[in-house]
Amino acid sequence: MFTLLKYFLSVLPSVISSFLTSYLRCLVIILLFDAHKLDISDELKSAIDVLAGHEDKVRCILNKADQIDRQQLMRVYGALLWSLGKTMSSPEVARVYVGSFWQEPLKNAENAQLFEDEEKDLMKDLACLPRQSAVRKINELVKRIRKVKTLAYIIGYLKSQMPSFMGKEKKQKELIVSTFDLKSFFFIRVVT
Repeated sequence: MFTLLKYFLSVLPSVISSFLTSYLRCLVIILLFDAHKLDISDELKSAIDVLAGHEDKVRCILNKADQIDRQQLMRVYGALLWSLGKTMSSPEVARVYVGSFWQEPLKNAENAQLFEDEEKDLMKDLACLPRQSAVRKINELVKRIRKVKTLAYIIGYLKSQMPSFMGKEKKQKELIVSTFDLKSFFFIRVVT
């Protein structure tokens, strides 16, 4: 059984990678963590590393939080944020929702209001996904437009360096071989 689990965790990054390349249109990626088992193993870390570039889609849920008291919950929450900060390469820490997401009554009711508020926040976040998806698509389009614009400037510069009539092949080879002077292209003044 342990060998099978170890094999599954070893192939998990490749499974997640192929999943992401096939389904890049997903709106949210939810990572579930137990309040009792916060250890982020090497296999889980490598699976999270595959999510690079999609950090804005990641939401974390700290589940089974009703089984610990308030002081332990603060420690566990802080430890999870610290572990995620070391694991994820995003400048922002992923949003972590705390609760006990099952139909059974809470085992420790002292945090019941917190769990209800967190569940409402999670549901509100999930309800906003279609609107956020539209904004994300617009941002991706703007990014692509900037890349195309930069490429057009580079091509325009290279074309302006080419002679009109004779010596096109020689100049083309020179442009390919020589180092491209980006400072003159982008009109950057170096102040000494």
